[in-house]
Amino acid sequence: MSWIPALTTTTVFGLLIGVVIWLSRNLIITRLTNSVRHEYDVKIEKLRDELGSKQKQIEALRSGALSGIVNRQSVLYQRQVSAVEQLWGGVIQMAPAKGIATQMALFKFENTAKAAAENPQLQQLFETMGAQFDKSCLLTVEANKSRPFVTPIAWAYFYAYQTILGHYVAKMLILQQGFRDAAKLIDHENITKIIKAALPHQAENIDRFGHEMFHLFIDELENNLLLELRRIIEGSHANDENVRQANQILKAVEDLQAQGDQPEGDA
Repeated sequence: MSWIPALTTTTVFGLLIGVVIWLSRNLIITRLTNSVRHEYDVKIEKLRDELGSKQKQIEALRSGALSGIVNRQSVLYQRQVSAVEQLWGGVIQMAPAKGIATQMALFKFENTAKAAAENPQLQQLFETMGAQFDKSCLLTVEANKSRPFVTPIAWAYFYAYQTILGHYVAKMLILQQGFRDAAKLIDHENITKIIKAALPHQAENIDRFGHEMFHLFIDELENNLLLELRRIIEGSHANDENVRQANQILKAVEDLQAQGDQPEGDA
């Protein structure tokens, strides 16, 4: 029976070895797990720091961008307000020309031109009419500076208004000189296009009454311009229809200018 103690010793030793191995394995696993967890925690914390830093950068950029937009809009709005003042100042400046247009509307141009060509006293009448009139009131230099800051339709209304007043002033100057065939010196066709483009709902009346009635549309153009300037101040934007209409008006004005720039021999 001497083998029994040996067996017992061997068994106990084997069990101890097994326990040691099991403990060692668990210890290694625990250490590895803790090591991985620590490394993971370090990486997570680093990632959080990086994300926090990037978030701060994004917030700084966003804040700066928004601040820049707000500042830009504020500056632009102030310039638009100044532009509105400049453009309406041009309307006020042209008031004497509006007065001439009102007086000239009392005369049928073709008949008066024929009479003035033969009658120096009639020519003197129109010289007296324009004696206190300064043609430079139509040179709206300050108002022209407003163009980049107002809507296309606002500028188009102003330009059409200015052109029509200039049309009546030109009539007065022609009658002062008593030119023969004076009617040929005035381009009624392109003036008609300008008014139709600016006031399309008046096209039928414009065709019916012709250039002798152009003065009836001056106040409407002035009122439309005033309404558009108010919309600019209120922050309203030009819609596509306004842009289309403005382009039509400006095209008509450009056609008139191009014809006026032609040499007399080409007319």
